[in-house]
Amino acid sequence: MKLKINFIHHSENHLREKCPEIKTFHSRLKKMEKFPYQKMIPGLTMDNPNLRFQLILDNEENIHRMNKAYRKKNYPTDVLTFIYDNDAISRKNKLPDAEIYLCDSIAHKQAEENHHSLVDELTLLAVHGILHGLGMDHESSPQESERMNVAENEILAFLNLPMTISLLNKTSNL
Repeated sequence: MKLKINFIHHSENHLREKCPEIKTFHSRLKKMEKFPYQKMIPGLTMDNPNLRFQLILDNEENIHRMNKAYRKKNYPTDVLTFIYDNDAISRKNKLPDAEIYLCDSIAHKQAEENHHSLVDELTLLAVHGILHGLGMDHESSPQESERMNVAENEILAFLNLPMTISLLNKTSNL
């Protein structure tokens, strides 16, 4: 399985002001593409050996609107993942298999609350969203929550990040 992550932000200059180490985030995304997800996630199907995920940094208003519309939760959240069941035509047209939305203002707030950098928080949220995109769901059961937490920490270790910044070990708007 090969994972391709396309990062989209509509105002790259604005992002550089908030997160000058954005190049670090880009290099972490590239490293995440090389992680052996199929070895770590039992049952991960190999139906599509080339997955395309689109990572989108968005504002709190849009995230709130999507969370309300699609999850029936009337508040903004830090990360939303939408998985698409793409057919051969969609793949030929290079449509994404999943879209992962990260909320810039919530990421910034959580980074401050948890005493780490914005780039670490964005990385953490991206890891979390990718795992959702691969079919993991911490809200389905305590066992799945633990499994996702372990997977998250394995990826963070692969990225040489401290194990203490695990999304499922802190309070969040999930």
